Amino acid sequence: MNKLLSGYQQITYILFFSLAIIIGFAGCKKIAPDVVKDNRLVKGSHPASSSRIVNFWLYSQVNANGVQLTDSSYLSSDVKYTGKEYFPNKFGVENIWPIPLDLLKADGTIDLKFGFTKDLTSPYVGTVVPPAFSVKPDAAKPMDYYLFAAGTRFISGQPPLYAAVERSIVPPSKPGYFKVRIANFCESIQTSPAPLASALKAGAVQEDLTGPITLTYADGTPVSPATTNITTTQRTSDYIELPYGTYQFRMLTPNGRQIPGAGTSLVIHPPTSAVDVGKAPANTTTNLVYAPIRTYQPGGVYSLVVTPYNFNYLSDATSVSAGLYQNAYHVITDVNEEPNNSYCRLQGVNALSGNGAVSFRLNGKELASQIAFGLASPYGVYTTGDYKIEALNASGQVLAAVTQPLRAAQNYTAWLYGDTKGNAQILLVLNDFTGDFPFSKRFYNFSPDEPYFTFTLANGQIYNGSANNLTLGTAGSAISGSYLPDNPAYQIFPYRSTPNAVPGTWAMDIAVLNSSSFVANSALYTTPGRLVPNSEPGFYSVALIGRLGNAVPADKERIIVVKHNQ
Repeated sequence: MNKLLSGYQQITYILFFSLAIIIGFAGCKKIAPDVVKDNRLVKGSHPASSSRIVNFWLYSQVNANGVQLTDSSYLSSDVKYTGKEYFPNKFGVENIWPIPLDLLKADGTIDLKFGFTKDLTSPYVGTVVPPAFSVKPDAAKPMDYYLFAAGTRFISGQPPLYAAVERSIVPPSKPGYFKVRIANFCESIQTSPAPLASALKAGAVQEDLTGPITLTYADGTPVSPATTNITTTQRTSDYIELPYGTYQFRMLTPNGRQIPGAGTSLVIHPPTSAVDVGKAPANTTTNLVYAPIRTYQPGGVYSLVVTPYNFNYLSDATSVSAGLYQNAYHVITDVNEEPNNSYCRLQGVNALSGNGAVSFRLNGKELASQIAFGLASPYGVYTTGDYKIEALNASGQVLAAVTQPLRAAQNYTAWLYGDTKGNAQILLVLNDFTGDFPFSKRFYNFSPDEPYFTFTLANGQIYNGSANNLTLGTAGSAISGSYLPDNPAYQIFPYRSTPNAVPGTWAMDIAVLNSSSFVANSALYTTPGRLVPNSEPGFYSVALIGRLGNAVPADKERIIVVKHNQ
């Protein structure tokens, strides 16, 4: 049997090696590979000059020195236009295009033409031919060339096709700050063109947002005299410097009307420029004018430019249409934003009952002083690193301290509160800033007399799991969400709960929190004759503070609201 198996093995080996030799010879034969053409776009490297094109209109085509740089081939709603080397995607609204140095002619100039179609001569609406002009970049004088709305029947008269605006690329003089200015290129809008007739109530007209403009914070407080009442003749304000951070800037007319922010997909209410959520012609409005909330980075340089923008509106009871032109402000980065690897922000909140006003300091340097019970300090800007955060009473005695590394690009709140043993503690919280029009809230329990506490909506309706059974000195997760589409009024109710009973018992001795508590300044709306919205967007903390019982009237339990953006 063994000999028979050995014979079979010999035959197997012979067949195996014969097959290997055949395959080897076949492998020596040269086989031509399939020819595959690589049609991927090669972007190349195109160093930029100091001049840029900022497209505030619907131009999609660019021609430089007689050479077409864009492709007008329309593919689909997703792909839009096919690309070319200088514009791999497309040239569209709010695109910023640094003019490449390699496109300049021998004399240092470039001849530019813009249009809606490849022939560059077809007007969008009307008879106005799109702009064509020459640029000679100068490294010592950075310039932006703004392309404006033109040839539309919705804008009165003939506005300029473009404007040359000098910009700064010099960083702020103060570490941790950014620079910002405003530019006024508003135009007179025809108030009641035929396409809008069905979207307006009888006798209503589109509001007039022309005249001098003023930059304000979210509550309507002017930011600086330098950015107040800037006219179209002045065109631009001087740059000012502000601490980096998260802001909701507003732009106001002399009569207090708010100019909406551009770039939103929200529907606009023509008579008030507020976010419209109703069905035309009723036009149910939230009374909220869209203004983006965003972080302005340290070292950044920005221009907030007012010019006509194409909004969506309700053209009938069910249809959303484009074509409502209204002045709006755009946030333009004059210098490309760099990642924030060096700075963070921190504020303190006094939730400690029985100690009066307190102060906060970091590594021995004061952040803020005389912060009364229930109030928050302003923000401070700090470089990254390890910090000892201290809270002190009016006599300078340290009440509580915590050592913590502070990381770049983060926003912190240091909550001072008392534990069940009467000792002061500091809870350091990292705030979540996600979204540009958020209604974000985080709930806390800082009352040492409440082992568990729950926040609800009316009739004990559960607000969110992150607001249930909050224990002392802990933070729930941020609850992000919008009360749009109709932004209704609401109330937040306090409940004393237990792990086995949620929401528990309504704490009737604690005042209910109304949604109006999330409106910073009602005069921002009443001054121009507008209705006050039920709440405003922002990043908020909602906290129970104080002590239980009637023996502590000054520090009696109550709910406070801290807004983290300005």
